[in-house]
Amino acid sequence: MQLTVTPEPFDSDDARRLIGALDEHFAGLYPPEQRFGPNLRPEPVVQGRGTFVIARADGLAIFEKRI
Repeated sequence: MQLTVTPEPFDSDDARRLIGALDEHFAGLYPPEQRFGPNLRPEPVVQGRGTFVIARADGLAIFEKRI
């Protein structure tokens, strides 16, 4: 298995799915104002301020831990 971690555009399909999966996980734990989905904006991760990265296994984005 080949693992990679690469920069990803904040609004890419994989980034949106990752943010959505994280938000879904936190939905039962936190109110909307404390979750990423409704509050995460591109400004904190624009070039020079931060980088949004996605891990991939054999080219597929990793969205959940499978045991």
